[in-house]
Amino acid sequence: MARRLELKSVGYDLLGSFVSRNNNLDGYWALGKLQSELEATAEDRLLFDLKTGGRVPISLRQLTVDWQINLSAQCQRRGLSLGWVARAELAVRRVSSMQLECKLTIVTDLDRVFVAQQSVFVRPHDPEREYRRAH
Repeated sequence: MARRLELKSVGYDLLGSFVSRNNNLDGYWALGKLQSELEATAEDRLLFDLKTGGRVPISLRQLTVDWQINLSAQCQRRGLSLGWVARAELAVRRVSSMQLECKLTIVTDLDRVFVAQQSVFVRPHDPEREYRRAH
């Protein structure tokens, strides 16, 4: 029988996938594009609401949708009710021009909070140095 405690593992698994090199946005590494977005807007943080969508720049809307789908799929695979997730947020904070801190927070319907966090070395996206991935 599934338990809400398994949402902790879901958070770590999702964050591990998010920071991996396989996280693709428009054919390029998503974190490099996020680093560029933060640099260009002079913001220090982006927040992705994985439950309701929230407000993100239009250029990043697809990334939000993709990770909402990933959250739903992870819960479904483990037999967890998505109704147990009251809130799920993915925060990307710019620590420096070469480092991002990514934090995924899941709050259950019983107000239990699970947090996964990881710092990642990330250069800003540079299309002249990077090759675009085929879809």
